Order: sequence, then C-alpha cells, then structure tokens
Amino acid sequence: MARLTGSAPHYTLLPVGRLTPHEEVDETDVDRLTKRIRADGAVHEPVLVDRATEVILDGHHRFHALQQLGCRRIPCYCVDYLEPTIIVETWDSRALIDKHELLRQALAGERYPIKTSRHRTLFDLPRQSTPIETLRGEDA
Repeated sequence: MARLTGSAPHYTLLPVGRLTPHEEVDETDVDRLTKRIRADGAVHEPVLVDRATEVILDGHHRFHALQQLGCRRIPCYCVDYLEPTIIVETWDSRALIDKHELLRQALAGERYPIKTSRHRTLFDLPRQSTPIETLRGEDA
C-alpha cells in the first residue's frame, strides 16, 4: 500500500507490522480493553497514526488489544502529524512535547513511559466501528 498524502484525516486499515508505537502500555489496561473489544465484537475508535512514518500517536492500548485478539490489520486515522492542528503535550504538566523528537525516538525503537504524551486534535475524528473479523482478515 502506498503512503497516503494530503492533510485531511483518512480512515484506513493498516497491517499490524507497519505500525510503530512510541509509548509503553499497562498490560492490565490492555487485558481489560481486549475483553471489552471481544465482547463488543468490534473496536469503535481507530488508532491515530502519523501518515508519513506510521508511528502510533494515540491508541497504544487498542493496538495491543487488537494484537491479542489476533487481528492482522488495525483501523487507523492517518494524519499529518506535523500540522499545527495536532497538539502533543504531557499528561502531568501540560508541557509541550517536540513532535520531531517523539517521531525520532519511536523510529529508533525508544519508547516513552505509559501515558507520557497526550495528543489533541483541533478537528473531530468521528467514531468508526470496525468488526474484529474484518481486522483478522487474511488479505492484510
């Protein structure tokens, strides 16, 4: 699949192996979320991903829960992360985090601790329910 271009958020399904996390997760939260997604039969919020690098910006717990459920694809909103309409700050102090540094660390395999970054968008991302069976598909 070719990388997406343009600035509007784009919903798509991406193969698990293409995505790069930038934060650690709490395994208890992942287990709880895995059970909820299994019970619902679907995930209702896509993961937020940088279009250029395919680094996960928001949705690390969903990503790991879907992996535990055997999903080969992840529902994603791909965005242009460097646009000013996406703000990244810390959870504790609301200090801004440098986007370039976050991407650099993620691509180098370095992970921030759990819940370090908080991403806010100045645009709406609607709920998009995707059935687990669609995400387990063999054509990923």
